[in-house]
Amino acid sequence: MSFAPIPREKVLAVIERLGPVQPLDVRRELREGDTVLIGAILSEMAANGAVAISKTKRGGSPFYYDPRKPETLAATAQHLGEKDKRTFDRLLADGVLREDELDPLTRVSLANIPDFSRRFVVALNGADVVFWRYYLVPEEDARARVLPRKAARKRAPRAKKATVQATLGPDPLLDRVRAELKEVSDVAILKPGAELTCVHAVPGPHGTIHTFVFASAKRLTEKAVLAQLLAARARGMPLLVLSTEEVSKKLTELFDETPNVFHARL
Repeated sequence: MSFAPIPREKVLAVIERLGPVQPLDVRRELREGDTVLIGAILSEMAANGAVAISKTKRGGSPFYYDPRKPETLAATAQHLGEKDKRTFDRLLADGVLREDELDPLTRVSLANIPDFSRRFVVALNGADVVFWRYYLVPEEDARARVLPRKAARKRAPRAKKATVQATLGPDPLLDRVRAELKEVSDVAILKPGAELTCVHAVPGPHGTIHTFVFASAKRLTEKAVLAQLLAARARGMPLLVLSTEEVSKKLTELFDETPNVFHARL
């Protein structure tokens, strides 16, 4: 049996819709072609830089993904082994981990998940200290988090002025958030009427608890949630996601499995 060649554009369109894929995923989505031939096409595209190949595997085979969208690679973490998945979850939650504070198995596990972990070294008190950062956390930000405050100010370039500011006029989503949470501060309107972030303070028995809030009036995506999770971790706060629409099963699992991340409907 012979199969007509599948245009590379159709393969890329599948990756655009599904995220990281294996040849079988492409064949099922297109309902045409041969798995071996599709694998050859993907390998050729990887050699040309059109797609990238993951180190994470499913059934012994890697995934192919769009290198311009590295955030989509996080979806493959579900195929990690039990120990490596726990390490991934911890790295995702904390953003940066100090190696000499970890148990030996976790250190090995970090080296075993190169798709998601990035090693870097910082000089602290005259000694080189090894850290690991989540792959979507910029190294500049990771270094700023672990350096002493004075050193971080000297080595980190001046942050660009934020381009997103809270709007001066009324915002219907902000009105809904304020009706739900009452008092909020540090409001940033990302998309008028559709997305915003803010900080919610709640008095607790041991002091005030500050929560970073991401509210959305459109369908939530994993990419958007992960971006706000990193923003919350950078502030040292838990993340509360508020949405007006139901979330996908994948996001529900993310909320259930990630420490200090919560979700509620508006």
